[in-house]
Amino acid sequence: MMTETAEVVEVRSDKVLVKVVKQSGCSGCQSKSCGVHSVSKLSHHRSVELLLNNSVDAKKGDHVLLGLDESDILKVSVLAYLVPIFCLFAFLILGHLLSFPSAYEPLFGIAGLVVGFVGLKKLNPGQLPVILSIK
Repeated sequence: MMTETAEVVEVRSDKVLVKVVKQSGCSGCQSKSCGVHSVSKLSHHRSVELLLNNSVDAKKGDHVLLGLDESDILKVSVLAYLVPIFCLFAFLILGHLLSFPSAYEPLFGIAGLVVGFVGLKKLNPGQLPVILSIK
């Protein structure tokens, strides 16, 4: 199980809004000249807020330990990559079967990617972490 610490920002009846500060892998590394460090500096959003079930009766200002099962992360990752790629190829094949000129194939591919990403957003396969304990 992967764990991360978050701060409770707001309590809403049986749910809490927690704020997780994103940490790059650079925090534990002394080399600041690699590409990962350069890319991590481009991120403007350094925190994420999540609305989670308050299973441990956390209060505003508490620091809580969040947990997420690795198998859930793997499932979401596979879906995030495979669904858009599958849609891309399905739309390319559809365009070919409908006998459109080959000049339209890139448009069908782009349409397939868009449908794949919108489909992922609608399916919302994202797994939310659970609050394990108050720190």
